[in-house]
Amino acid sequence: MYIQGWLCWLAPIIGSLIMPALRKVKHKIRDIIALIPTAISLVCSLLMLPLLFSEKPYLHESLSWIPLINVNLGILVDPLSIVMSIIVSFIGFLILVYSVGYMHGDPDISRYWFFMNLFIGGMLMLVLADNLIQMFFGWELVGLTSWALIGYYYTDEKKLYWVQNYPPSHCALKAFIMTKFGDMLMLMGMLIIYIHAKTWSFLGLAENTRWISTLHSKGLLLATLLLLLGGPLGKSAQFPLHEWLPEAMSGPTPVSALIHAATMVKAGVYFMARILPLFHYAAWHMGFTEVKTFFLVVAVIGGFSAFLAGSQAITAIELKRILAYSTISQIGYMMLALGTAGLMPNYIIGLAAGIFHLISHAIFKASLFLCAGSVIHGVEEKNVLKMGGLGKYMKITYTCMTINALALAGVPPLSGFWSKDAVLAAAYSIGNKIPYLLGLFTVGLTIFYSIRMIGYVFLGEESDYIKHLKKEGHEPHEAPKIMYIPYTILTALTILVGIIAPQIEKFLHKKLEVNILTISKPKTTLTITVSNMTLQTSHIPLVLSITLLIIGFIPSYILYVKRIVEPKSLLGKSVILQGLNKFLRARWYINPIYYTIFVHGLTKFASALCKFSYRIGYAFHELIMVGGTLGLARGMFEADYIPDRACSRAFTVSYNKVRKIQTGLITYNILEYVIGVIILASTLIIFLYVYIF
Repeated sequence: MYIQGWLCWLAPIIGSLIMPALRKVKHKIRDIIALIPTAISLVCSLLMLPLLFSEKPYLHESLSWIPLINVNLGILVDPLSIVMSIIVSFIGFLILVYSVGYMHGDPDISRYWFFMNLFIGGMLMLVLADNLIQMFFGWELVGLTSWALIGYYYTDEKKLYWVQNYPPSHCALKAFIMTKFGDMLMLMGMLIIYIHAKTWSFLGLAENTRWISTLHSKGLLLATLLLLLGGPLGKSAQFPLHEWLPEAMSGPTPVSALIHAATMVKAGVYFMARILPLFHYAAWHMGFTEVKTFFLVVAVIGGFSAFLAGSQAITAIELKRILAYSTISQIGYMMLALGTAGLMPNYIIGLAAGIFHLISHAIFKASLFLCAGSVIHGVEEKNVLKMGGLGKYMKITYTCMTINALALAGVPPLSGFWSKDAVLAAAYSIGNKIPYLLGLFTVGLTIFYSIRMIGYVFLGEESDYIKHLKKEGHEPHEAPKIMYIPYTILTALTILVGIIAPQIEKFLHKKLEVNILTISKPKTTLTITVSNMTLQTSHIPLVLSITLLIIGFIPSYILYVKRIVEPKSLLGKSVILQGLNKFLRARWYINPIYYTIFVHGLTKFASALCKFSYRIGYAFHELIMVGGTLGLARGMFEADYIPDRACSRAFTVSYNKVRKIQTGLITYNILEYVIGVIILASTLIIFLYVYIF
């Protein structure tokens, strides 16, 4: 048995179960124990590296789990899962080390360690799963723990962790509902595939592709793929299921770093990368053109999400929200790359670009969030307009955050420059230029808000708030070593990846050729055309990208670094800029529209339905009273009122039984919800099987 593959995801899950028993243990001992499970995962991930360099760089093991529906418990260790496991465990471990300092003194730290370890374990289970169902278990475990961690400060006291006017409990519920909507669509797609393929296994689906032909013949192939896409759109916060992520900033900063850098939002990208070769085969070898339509949808959504979130970030004023918008935007680049890959004869070019950007982003985004946490920790404020001049107080954090912000913006020679341009070069090569142009314009937006963020936080004069802090004896200060060492390491990696980026890209091109398709169909070859071969030597995307970098950099530098022009005075002189600022601050009015329709609209509908039900109940009650009166009158004359008494007694007993269902206890409500979901899912499966298939 390949023990490191199993232990990699089991260790954090088992470790999380130990945490509640350590509530009364000394905090130093408890914190050390909390780090051990993820450290074991990191060691196991690194022990899988030799397999990556072997002649047969993959391994598959499976155990019977639920034989009735052909579900196994297994691991699929291949280049994609090895790379992803190392990212998750390495960055997860550094974030947990940072948490020792950041969460010091928290009264409920054992709950924090429980959910953080479970979060990492669920993500690693997802990554190493060899089948759809096991992956979905990890998928839902990540979703459940993220809900608990986003709403970690569940008492909703109005402190730093409120996001605008939303308390943590609201933010957590919003994330849970929006991602679960995508998950339900994804589960429907998975069930349709299983009904036709009779297997959940990734390798089984790739080995026998007749199910794809069957779905095509029934006109269900495109619909099934779009249903599958629902999950990644929700988990990776892509349009139109992106609005939960800015509010996810209500959780502790290490949670934000973990969600944005290594776990939750990367889950959708990983799933798309996992199934990409299989459906590329369906499009290019089996000739099903609707699959190309699916890949175009993925590319357009990715490009639009990148542009949408980038435009919102340029007006955001909360430090972590700026970074949250940048995450949506950068994940959009990854989706753009994977969608582009499906539209190219040689999908490896787009796949390698997407995974390379995933690696690059994981490193610099984790560092940015940890730096942001140190800033917020140091000044007890998250509004960038109340900062300024912090560079002289927090030199290490200033240096690290600036380097990683430049990497985020794609400034050469840092890692983000190479990975972002690999994505844009791939997108440029396909016939449809809309996704490429959306990604290109986002380059200018990214450098603008990155420089703006650094200027507001670390440069310029100190704000009145900072001066007030100093008067009260709370001078801004550098974070303790246990907090700044993790993001110093990540900053060094950002620089290192930038230096060896060409070698990393070549390595990914070679290793990612081994995937579920080539493992199951060893004779499958990649079709490489002349246009694809010249992709690497085309300078047009590079020139355009650098041009947009300069265009975005100059105004931001003038406004927020040199302060030659005051942004407020600039807004006051232009009605157009005021309207644009209002539009972007309102998040393109997408969030208000969602609340109007899905929150307030459903609330009003429920209220109206309740009133209607009450009126029906009242009318029914009157009918019973009339019937009872008539029955009594009949009994007085006929002495035959026993049936009426029995009827009245039946209604009374039924009422007393039914009303007990509504106890007001959340545990019973959750149980009823689970039972309802099981009934709904069973009904759906029966309907699909009997009436459609």
